[in-house]
Formats: sequence, C-alpha cells, structure tokens
Amino acid sequence: MYFSIYFYQVGKVWNFVGSTAGVLVLYIYPAAFFMRLKYVRNKKRASEENTSIMSQYTPKDYVMEGVAAVLLVVGAILFVLQNYDAIKAVIPTHSPPANSTLKNPIPSCYIIHCNSSQYENSSSYSYY
Repeated sequence: MYFSIYFYQVGKVWNFVGSTAGVLVLYIYPAAFFMRLKYVRNKKRASEENTSIMSQYTPKDYVMEGVAAVLLVVGAILFVLQNYDAIKAVIPTHSPPANSTLKNPIPSCYIIHCNSSQYENSSSYSYY
C-alpha cells in the first residue's frame, strides 16, 4: 500500500519491477539452475560409481560451467545497474526554492501552462 501512495506514476513501478524480474529471469536464474543441476547430476553419478565429483566433469562441462558463471556475473552487474537506474528515476532531483511558501509541492503532471494575459483577464488554465 505504501508504494501505491508514494508512487503516483505506474511507469516508475513497472520500471523497477521490470529491471528486477527481467534480469533475474534472463540472466541469473538460468545460470544458477544450470550450475546446480550439473552439480547434482555429477554428485549422483559419483555416488553410483563410488568416485569423486570432480572426476565426473568433462572438458565440455568446464566450458559450460564457465559460460554459466560469466552469465551469472554479468546478470549480477546488470541487476545492480538497472535497479540503481530505476531507483534513481523515482527519487526527485529538484527541491523547492528556499523562500518557497508551498507546503505541498505540485506533481509535475499538474503544471499549469499560462501566459501573462491569462493572469490579467481570466482564471482559465490548461492542464496536461
């Protein structure tokens, strides 16, 4: 509920969710699952053959484990960078002037566009 009150723009929430879930699903989970399944399979074979786990690895396994490890590291770096960017987009970058009398700042989507003739003649404003 806190997020729905604080973040009035759903795009910023989707940005954060997308940066988190996207990196997890595309980079981190596949690499972690592959490495875990390979380990479990080799451990099972080693126990059946009464040998060490390391003797079950082939050169192809080492290459595949290396690729999975690189994918995991790249995913971790992207996770940090994208979440930093999503959080940075949420935090306001401007502050009101020191002599401002506004108690509640107006969100940027309610900025009033008017010229000097509107101030003098009427009270019509255009919102976007």
